[in-house]
Amino acid sequence: MKKILVVEDEVMLQIVISKMVEKAGFIPVGRVKSAKAATEAVHTHRPDLILMDVQLIGESNGIAAAREIRTFSKAPIIFLTGFHDALKEADLDGLQPCTLLTKPFDYQELSGKIQQAFERAEQL
Repeated sequence: MKKILVVEDEVMLQIVISKMVEKAGFIPVGRVKSAKAATEAVHTHRPDLILMDVQLIGESNGIAAAREIRTFSKAPIIFLTGFHDALKEADLDGLQPCTLLTKPFDYQELSGKIQQAFERAEQL
């Protein structure tokens, strides 16, 4: 079974997203809420996919965390954001494979994006 790391600064959303991940047939291998913890968790758990909130607690954000993670992991990243319009394609340069999912989202949207991300990653 594939492992998915949940990086989200809101604890209730971490729990809800983790339950959706399980329902979709994947293993949530961690729930973290900062860029530093995300980087450490990717080293530790080696997830097959990362669900990354753009806005995180602390000094850094999800985009910066993804840039650091890309130096040692090619796991697909799905960026979670409530502000899709605030992100520009240039912000995501060099972070492929990745995609965006705008909050709020439901189980169908999340599971579809996860499947799509895995399919896209296999083509690269």
